Amino acid sequence: MNLLYASFRYPPALGGAELHLHELARRMQARGHAVEVVAQTTRELGDVAAAAALRAERARTYEHEGVPVRIPGRSPWLRARAAPWVWGHRRGGAIARVASARLTALLAPSCRRALAAGAAPPDVVHASRGGYGFLAEAALAHARALGRPFVFTRLRHHVDRDPQRARYDRLAREADAVVALTEHEREVLVERVGVAPERVHVTGVGPVLAEKADVPAFRRSLGLDAPYVLFVGRQVPSKGIEALLGAAIRVWRERPEVHFVFVGPPTRHGRRQFARHRDARVHDLGAVDLDTKTAALAGCELLCLPSRKESFGGVLTEAWSFAKPVVAARMGAFESVVEDGRTGRLVDPAPGPLADAILALLRSPAEAHALGRAGQALAGERYGWDRLAARTEAVYASVL
Repeated sequence: MNLLYASFRYPPALGGAELHLHELARRMQARGHAVEVVAQTTRELGDVAAAAALRAERARTYEHEGVPVRIPGRSPWLRARAAPWVWGHRRGGAIARVASARLTALLAPSCRRALAAGAAPPDVVHASRGGYGFLAEAALAHARALGRPFVFTRLRHHVDRDPQRARYDRLAREADAVVALTEHEREVLVERVGVAPERVHVTGVGPVLAEKADVPAFRRSLGLDAPYVLFVGRQVPSKGIEALLGAAIRVWRERPEVHFVFVGPPTRHGRRQFARHRDARVHDLGAVDLDTKTAALAGCELLCLPSRKESFGGVLTEAWSFAKPVVAARMGAFESVVEDGRTGRLVDPAPGPLADAILALLRSPAEAHALGRAGQALAGERYGWDRLAARTEAVYASVL
């Protein structure tokens, strides 16, 4: 098959959605398929609507670990026309919905040209949403113009007040197949979005790790010879870093030697939170390379994810790859992935419950070990990349 992927961001940008799509593209190449990717940016972004429309990004092609990628680019003229609509988009409400539609209309032509510039017509067009939907909508139109099936991975949290929700709901309903990452997402797509059940296919997210984990070198780089709790994710409000920082203060009352390490692209929100919690036992590493992330996971006592919104939480399978226990927020996606009391602990994403769960695992190494080993078995059985690639390949076969 000739497979055309569309994604808002793509590596070398770091993020779960980007890394997942890239690993899937590589696996599809290994299975003998021709793969091309169109993305709007390779940069780490804060306000993605503004970045999509206003950040200078020249049109270009490049390869990332053997996967060919095209970037549409944005001219000064296009950015000038988009500027007032970006302002409207930030206002929220009805204004944001109108502004979003205008931004889509402005950016769609360049997206369509990039999608159409491939070496061969695609057999399947697969949009993996990460950011705003300008490129995903262009991918749907491109697929329909060619008479090819359109597959959509939503990668968006279902929030009632989200001005983008109607757009992504429509893309999901119009797709020939929708890839859901969890059973919870499948239920939302069927019951709340109105996607036909037979068109929703559940896959999952596998670990994306370096081949080796140099834990001693990682510890030396931080001057760290104590146990540490690890967080991995973007420093946005929904990830709950402020709750984990609050939990750290409670943990220190009993275990003052424990450190907290935060890995993930920085934001203004994150900088404000770390400025409020200055302590030598808090390490904000920001965005790191794959080797560093892998070593951080291999060396931690446990992984803590207090996110209020997630599509899956791919770092869970990465922690389980090293048999590490996980503490995660009690919310839809995590409840589909983590079995409370067997493969991890699910708690309310507030400082008190987080601290209680962390301390319980620190007090009981036997329980922590049992949870990590059960998670490792689950990750190997359900979320190995060969299995995920085969499931996705079956989705493509079903729409062909």
